[in-house]
Amino acid sequence: METKKCKISCDEHRTFNPNWELEYVFTEVNGKPMCLVCQKTVSVLKKANLQHHHETCHPEFNQFYPTGSNLRKDKVRNLVASFHGQQNLFCSQFKDSNVVTEASFKIAWHLAKSKKPFTDGELMKQCFLDCSKSLFAEFKNNDDIVKQISKLQVSDSTIARYMESISEDLFSQLLVWVRFHNGEKLVEEMLTLLALAGQTWGEDIYKQLMTFFEGPSKNIDLKKLVFLTIDGAPSTIGTEKGPIALLRNN
Repeated sequence: METKKCKISCDEHRTFNPNWELEYVFTEVNGKPMCLVCQKTVSVLKKANLQHHHETCHPEFNQFYPTGSNLRKDKVRNLVASFHGQQNLFCSQFKDSNVVTEASFKIAWHLAKSKKPFTDGELMKQCFLDCSKSLFAEFKNNDDIVKQISKLQVSDSTIARYMESISEDLFSQLLVWVRFHNGEKLVEEMLTLLALAGQTWGEDIYKQLMTFFEGPSKNIDLKKLVFLTIDGAPSTIGTEKGPIALLRNN
């Protein structure tokens, strides 16, 4: 049992031998050996496994490209270059996709912030396309700019999905400012920033304020409170259950 554990431990620390690239046409990708011919990976990094795969799956390779020949070296070099080219292309496309998605999210954000219909996304995209043909007409990469703009994903259904995704990271906060006389003059400072979980009715705001005022090391005397004003949101101006009314009754 101990011997088996030792064997597994030794296998876990095997390293890729650079000579295997020419010998078995393998390269290392993310810690795993990958065949450059079929681009399949071998689970365990062992010489015998690489040799078995090469001789079983690609028996004709040694016939066309004999071991030690310049022909084999050139072929392996081309396979390596081709693989790296594919990786660079994939990374470039992935980065390009991320940039387009980020730009589309920004359009969705501005539409929601301005309370505009999501269908205006297509209008904005068309405006960008038409303007870019004039603004960047003298640019050498004008075609690339227009191509990028045309990739924007701003249909009304897509904008709606973007806004749902954005809203998952948003939560209500209550910013509390206090104005007081410090003995010489009136001073205005930010007192606290409170998170409002769930609904933001007047009672919820009141409870959060009281939790803060009566919290440890606070113990603020509300009898010294002279005046209270709120931004006027519908949920805060109730004459009975608004935070001002509840504080007045406290």
